[in-house]
Order: sequence, then C-alpha cells, then structure tokens
Amino acid sequence: KWSMWKVSVDGGEPIRVTDFPAVQPAVSPDGKMIAYMYFKTRPEPKLYVAPIEGGDPIKIFDVPPLNLFDIDWTPDGKNIVYNAFENGLDKIVSQPLDGGPPQTLLAAKSEAESISAFAFSRDGKELIYSAGTGKQDIVMFTLEK
Repeated sequence: KWSMWKVSVDGGEPIRVTDFPAVQPAVSPDGKMIAYMYFKTRPEPKLYVAPIEGGDPIKIFDVPPLNLFDIDWTPDGKNIVYNAFENGLDKIVSQPLDGGPPQTLLAAKSEAESISAFAFSRDGKELIYSAGTGKQDIVMFTLEK
C-alpha cells in the first residue's frame, strides 16, 4: 500500500504523513504545509493541502485530469501551481490557497505542444518551464522463417 513518509535529512526514523496513495509532494515556503495529489478517484485526482506533521487535509481542491504533472508553491505561499490538461491543451494552473477559482498561468499553443516541468524564480517574478513538440513513430517488423 502506497503512502507518503518524511524523514530528517540528518537521518532517523521515517514518519508516516499519509496512509493512502499521495504523490508529487511539495512543501510550502514556510515549511508548515505540504501539497500533494491524491488519486482516490481515478482518473480525476484531488489536490490536498495538509500540515507537514501529518493529519487531515486542511484544503481539498478538484483538479482537471492531468497529463504530466508537477506541483509547486508560489514563493509567497499563497498559491499552489500544477500542470493541467484541459480541452486538449497542456496548461500550468495556479490555485489560490484561499479557495478562489484556479487561474491559467500558461497554456500550450496547440495540441502538439506539451508543457511539463516548471519552477519559479526565488522572487516569484519569473516562471521557467519545459515545453516542446514531439513525434513518435511506430515501426513494425515481420520476422520470416
């Protein structure tokens, strides 16, 4: 059974943070909260925010189905940012912690473009991300005896 654990960088005994599948943890800038995706109802995950010490979530947000995903906090700790996939397009979305509606920060220009990993500058004024287009070919071989 999958769960999320934490351990001191100095070592020691691991401490269970969740007793259910939780992925892509991101610690808040003040170190007091953790945001993570919970896939209880596949394929629609939920974005959970909980105390880093463990316990019940203090916020739960609905999120759109995800393609590739990453989670981070804005440097001011007021928003959680994640990848989304809506209407055939990859996006980077910002969810205000106060519960307001999510805002699209960046959207792919076409269905061929993908947006994946991202990070904020320390001052929060710039967003860096990976994007590109890719083709995949399928090749079939027939072996003759």
